[in-house]
Amino acid sequence: MASPYVWAPGNQTPDQHVAFRLTFNTTVANTSVNIDHVCVSWYNVFADGAYVAEGPTRFIGSTPFFATTQVVLKAPGKHVVAIHAHSAGVQTRILLQSPACLLYTSPSPRDRG
Repeated sequence: MASPYVWAPGNQTPDQHVAFRLTFNTTVANTSVNIDHVCVSWYNVFADGAYVAEGPTRFIGSTPFFATTQVVLKAPGKHVVAIHAHSAGVQTRILLQSPACLLYTSPSPRDRG
């Protein structure tokens, strides 16, 4: 089974920026989409170019808090979810120094109407 965590291939370096993108289609207007995300680094989530969420997501011990962002896509057609993640690569008062990773589940559209 493949790991659900992703990051850029290769070695991580301080001040590394990585972009993730998913394109999908909906067939009806006003489709509600849940975007689940968690990351140990700073990140921003965009849906169709609009800013919808940010992190880092907090952990207690080894248990992450997953964030769920619900977005209503007004028009049917092609949609894009993009995530910009930034690994400082150093320990701060907020973040422990750890390998940068992102867990993201594909949007699961549900017709609202």
